[in-house]
This record gives sequence, structure tokens and C-alpha cells, in this order.
Amino acid sequence: MKITKSNAIAISLIAVAAIVLLILWRPTSSYSSHLDGRFESMRLLGEFIRDNKPGESVLLVGNPFVQRPDATDKIKDHDTMGHDGLRTGLGENVTVTKVYPELSESYLKDPNSVFIPPKSKTPLSFIVDAASFQSLADAHADHKVVVSLIGLPKGIQRQSLWNESEATSFALLLPDFRLLGRSSDVISQFENGKILAVVINDAETGKPFIVHKGNAAQVIKSQPGAFGW
Repeated sequence: MKITKSNAIAISLIAVAAIVLLILWRPTSSYSSHLDGRFESMRLLGEFIRDNKPGESVLLVGNPFVQRPDATDKIKDHDTMGHDGLRTGLGENVTVTKVYPELSESYLKDPNSVFIPPKSKTPLSFIVDAASFQSLADAHADHKVVVSLIGLPKGIQRQSLWNESEATSFALLLPDFRLLGRSSDVISQFENGKILAVVINDAETGKPFIVHKGNAAQVIKSQPGAFGW
């Protein structure tokens, strides 16, 4: 049977959703504690933003698969816990606007042309449209802190909001920094303030903690695997 282009795209979308589920899924017995850990990670990130960017409105980028009619409860749970944790850490006086980026045109045209590293903690980084991040930022120009639950999109360096002169900064959950290049490139982005903060899980304790300008070089050197390298 001949597979049409639309069928191929649908199959590929299902495959990506399966990857996301594999990363998010935990046995039922530990699922609740896993969600609690996600909430705590984002709460810590929210507190850091509150203390270092007081009064700044926050643009929260969520998982676009949440908007699909076939989105599972687990995908929705993770999106909700990310939002709720951030909201708790920031406090009620900070404006938070949740948005969802679009999938990249190249992926929709030819899903097989997009490579997703099998061990990436943020597979959506490789299939969402970087220009969509720009459009969302432009539509919410007063939100100078962008928090992403799905990592940075591949190609973000070509967008104007990534320029050092642009006031927008990013805070991220478990990002895959391989798409930004070498570790030295990432450290530079911490130093110039483009990357405000990242929350990762400590390799020894498993507990979440914040990586920022003051400790980025040391943490990236000691725990490169936490960032994808």
C-alpha cells in the first residue's frame, strides 16, 4: 500500500509523541513523586527569576502536543505541573502567559529529514519552529523572560531575540544544549545574560538545582551529561 505524504506526517507525529511519552513516563508507583519533582524544579526556577528579574513578566513556552485532541493525561500533567511550579515560585504578583510554538515547516514537509538525538531530554527542541519562538516573543514584547518547558528550538541563534542587544533572557528546564554548539558557547550565553538560569538534576543526589552565571562553568565541566554532551 502506498503511503501518502499526509499519512507519513501523521505517522511521524505519532512517533514523536511516543518519544515524548517515553521520556515523561514513569511507573505508576513513582509517577506522583516524579510530578512532584517537576513541580519543585519549576518552583526553584520561578524563585530564581523572581529574585533576579523582579517584576518582569514571564512568557512560558509549553508542549504544543498539549493542544492536540489526542493528548494524553500524562502530557497534560507535565505541562500543568510545570506551569504550577513556576507560578508558585514567582508569586502571584508576576504576570505569566503560557504559549505554544508551532512545529517546524521542514518537519511537517518531510519528517524523516529531522534528526532527533535518541537521548535528548527535550526532543521537541528539534521539531518546533524557532521562528515561532520569535513570533511569540514579538506578540508579548513586554515579557522579557522566556521560560521553556521544552528546551530551546534548533536554530534559535538565527532569531533576533537571541542577539545580545535584545533584552530577552531565557530560563530552561533540563535543556539539550548540544544544539547551541560547544560548552564554551553556552557558558558565554550565561555570561552575557541571554541564558538567565537552567534547572537540572544533580548527578549525585538527583535533586534539582539552579545553574546560573555564577556556577555555569563549573557545573557544565563537572556534569556535561546533564546538558546533553
